[in-house]
Amino acid sequence: MTDQEQQRACAELDGWTDIGIDGVLPNGSTQFTGSKEGLMSCFVPNYSTYDAIIPLIQKQSREAKRQIGWFTVYFKGGVCDTHYDATPAQLREALLRATGKWKD
Repeated sequence: MTDQEQQRACAELDGWTDIGIDGVLPNGSTQFTGSKEGLMSCFVPNYSTYDAIIPLIQKQSREAKRQIGWFTVYFKGGVCDTHYDATPAQLREALLRATGKWKD
């Protein structure tokens, strides 16, 4: 899948609709716009960043997170931390594969 296809698939997985291309950012990535929960013409998050991909992964089922390799370390008294050992691009691909959205 191309970067644009992966971004669009993540946006759809995150509940965005009416997704369109707004332009290209200085770093070369595509800026998408879309609608979500009554918001129209908003910028879709860039799912090639930790700030966007991590919350999307956290919304997924336990099984999807297990397939991604997402795990949380628990200590007595509660959750300590969530760990991952991957780049945002690797997490994005793993998420799309775990949710059946990946296309070869």
